[in-house]
Formats: sequence, structure tokens, C-alpha cells
Amino acid sequence: MARFLNTSALNYGLEKLIIQARKRIVLISPYLKFHERIKSLLATRDKEGVQIEVIYGKRELAPQTAAWLRSLEHVRVSFCQNLHAKCYIFDNQAAILTSMNLYEYSQVNNYEMGILVLASSSSLSLQEDGQLLASILQEVELIRQASTVMLAPAESIDHFSTAAPSKEKEQPPSRPSRKSTAPSSRYNKLTTYRLAQARNTTKPALLQRLAKLGYIRKQGKDWTLTAKGKQIGGEMRSGKDGSTFFLWPRDLEL
Repeated sequence: MARFLNTSALNYGLEKLIIQARKRIVLISPYLKFHERIKSLLATRDKEGVQIEVIYGKRELAPQTAAWLRSLEHVRVSFCQNLHAKCYIFDNQAAILTSMNLYEYSQVNNYEMGILVLASSSSLSLQEDGQLLASILQEVELIRQASTVMLAPAESIDHFSTAAPSKEKEQPPSRPSRKSTAPSSRYNKLTTYRLAQARNTTKPALLQRLAKLGYIRKQGKDWTLTAKGKQIGGEMRSGKDGSTFFLWPRDLEL
């Protein structure tokens, strides 16, 4: 059944669910300024491979917040114009709907309320709870589609800024057909890390395979893209911090 949460229960429940999450965490909050404990818990989940999605609506992020988000490997950050909802999802099995922003001041000083919805509880309310959670997830998907990606997992952070995109970029990005064969921007390609995940292997193992196929080669301590790699659609990009990474066609033959 759905449970009422006061301010202290909200903070406790949020931390507990972050700790328990094993696959995915979705954090929707107009204002962002993470409490140090929340940052620590999320960083631990990130190191364990849990996918973290953050959707915010304030036009500017504090430089410290933006820098910390960049430091996570499995985070996806999006901006949603006119966002006012606050909702936190864990493995699509639990959701917290609340008045509380994911903002340090709110967590410490404000009087807040929230509702916890679980996918499984007592048998008498299982169907009703499941329908309620499904409705929440459906609305979250609508918010996601109306958002502009500012930082994608393990990809370039060149386009990620602490300010909202211009009006031209505030419109939801078009969603290409899965059958599309058009030359791809990076949104139709995968990083080496993501490609490894899709092929049920590790990034180091995939790099060795790509090298064996002649798509990349070692140059000193780093990998570089070969002419053959470029021919099959591989790209080599530079991040804002000076690091480099590769993008590969989703259907790359290995």
C-alpha cells in the first residue's frame, strides 16, 4: 500500500531506497543541490554500475553540482522546461512523490510531505499499487520525452553546461526510428562502454576485440582510431576535460 512520509521519513526512505537500488535510479527535482550523504550514496551506486538519471528544471546549476555530476560514469542529466514535479524512482519498483526538492536546504530545513508507492506489498492491494506505480512511470516517461539531454553516460560532456539550453534546443529532441539507417550523430551510436554492455562483455575485452579487427590501435598508452575504424563508422571524440572516447554504430559487426 501507499505510505505517507513526513520530512524525516522522506530523508530516511530516500537514502534507504538509493542503497537498495540495483539497476536504475531516476531523480526528478526542479532544484538540485545534493546533500553530501546523498552524493556519497549515489557515487557508490554509480561505481556498482547502477544507472542514474537526473531531470532538473532550474535554469542554472551550481558549478560544484555540475562538476560532481560530470564525475559520475553512469549518470544521465536532462533539463525539462517548466518542471515542478518532484519524484524519485528506484528500479521501477518503488516511487516517492513528494514536495521535497533534491536540495540540501529543503532536506534539512523545510517541512515536507511525500507518498511512497511500492510495486509489491500486501496481496490485497497489489493490483491497485501496481496500477498506481504504472501511472507514475508513465508520467515520468512523458517528462523524459519533454526533456533535453545535457549529459549522457560515458559520453562527451562538451554540450553540458550549468545553464538551460536556448529556446531552439528546449524542444524535445526527435526520436529516430529504430529502423533508421541514416548517418548517425552520437545519439545513434554507442560508446565503447555502452557497446560492451549491449554485447554482454567488458570494456577492456571489447577494446581488445576492436584492436584485433583493426578498428583501433595503441598509441603510447592510449587507444587511437584507425582508418579502418573510421570506415565502419567509428568516431573518436574529446571530452571537455581533455579525455578521449570512441563512438560506434549500434549494429557494429564484431
